[in-house]
Amino acid sequence: MNQPQIETNLNTELMKSIKNLLKNLIDHFLMGRVETAIALEEVASEIRQKIEERAATQHH
Repeated sequence: MNQPQIETNLNTELMKSIKNLLKNLIDHFLMGRVETAIALEEVASEIRQKIEERAATQHH
């Protein structure tokens, strides 16, 4: 596998993970587990920040 293909596979797995995280966030929030929802949102925010940082370094 070449580098772009490996990266595409990683991005696909990452998207699945993020979708699951967001699904859990919504489920917990709807069940009144606000503390858990807040913690999950913080993790999602960190992931988003890392992705943006990585994207910024790759495009330059």
